[in-house]
Amino acid sequence: MVCVGPSDAVLDATAGDAAVIRAIAVPLKRTTPEATLTAIHQHLKTSLNMIEPATWNHPARGCRTSVEILREGAWGCSAHAQVACHLARACGIPAILVKTLNVDWIENGNRGDGRGEGHVFVEVLIGNTIGLWDAQGGRFHVGAYDPHSNRFGDKLIYDKGRPETLILSHHGPVWEAETKQRFPTRRAAT
Repeated sequence: MVCVGPSDAVLDATAGDAAVIRAIAVPLKRTTPEATLTAIHQHLKTSLNMIEPATWNHPARGCRTSVEILREGAWGCSAHAQVACHLARACGIPAILVKTLNVDWIENGNRGDGRGEGHVFVEVLIGNTIGLWDAQGGRFHVGAYDPHSNRFGDKLIYDKGRPETLILSHHGPVWEAETKQRFPTRRAAT
């Protein structure tokens, strides 16, 4: 499974205007990476407009850059994680995205429409340590996270990668089609 590495600190096209991201990141950089991640979380908590309710047919769903998300609002945890990943990278912290689905949804709640229940995390590299950061919740997991495992608690890690390589839930029907293909409806045994 892909893991974050030192080269994962570049602002790709999904960031949008890199100068805007860097300008936001400069005052968020602290003396330690952990303190920087906390500052990013606090900044997004107070400045990122989270679209509520985040309904499946909301017009804010779609491929947007992090700069656009900052201006227009975030649909769900995946948009939040995308922006947080770019801010971490702009602060010099290598970061990639980690897509998860709840195991219970896969086994019991999957209606076959591709609208999975899960969460998007950010995998970060701090020194030689890989950790999992819940950018939206503000929690940093190191000891309880194995970057080579396909599980994190009650979640299945089903995809990891750079922001420009992943299809995220805020991308809308494209993500739903991917999820439907990867996780078709489970049929009960007869």
